[in-house]
Amino acid sequence: IAEDLHDNLGAHLSFIISSLDGLLFEKNQTKEKILSTLENIRNFAMETSGIFRDTIWALNKKGDFFVVDFENRLKLFIDRIQKLNPKIKINLSNKINQNMMINPTQSLHVYRVIQEAINNAAKYSKGDNVNIISEEDAENYYFKIIDNGIGFKQEEITFGYGIKNMKRRIKELNGQLLIKNNNGTEIIIILPKNKVLG
Repeated sequence: IAEDLHDNLGAHLSFIISSLDGLLFEKNQTKEKILSTLENIRNFAMETSGIFRDTIWALNKKGDFFVVDFENRLKLFIDRIQKLNPKIKINLSNKINQNMMINPTQSLHVYRVIQEAINNAAKYSKGDNVNIISEEDAENYYFKIIDNGIGFKQEEITFGYGIKNMKRRIKELNGQLLIKNNNGTEIIIILPKNKVLG
């Protein structure tokens, strides 16, 4: 949780502060540039508020909770993204037992990775459809985020879009994060049942 606060809230607040400093100390700014910067700061602050609420949601859980709670939290995030990106349709399909118990810290890692994948699809894929699929077999849980956009370039997969941070989170859960680039992008989270969740 502390790492999550540092990586997300800390970075966002630093950006807001530096942007405000730019407004205060940069000379000869036009009114249009000032308004544009303020709008960007406002949008970023709203996103920061969402991150804070999500972290508090996990902290408030005194013990394990149900998969359905995780799914409902994800739906709230999807609703926020859809309002900001009305041209994109985001579909959520859960085939994991909703009554299964899930650890709050582990769920926050999975939630953040799915969140990052959805954000990437909305901002960069140039597609109009994103499918989030949760399913399981005898050994693993699978979370798939699939868009119909332009896909990644190899250097973007290696260095950009927060992929390194996403892989780190899943590695901490003893899982794997796979990226497939074929008529869009497919991100697959694989979590072994004998190591995490349930």
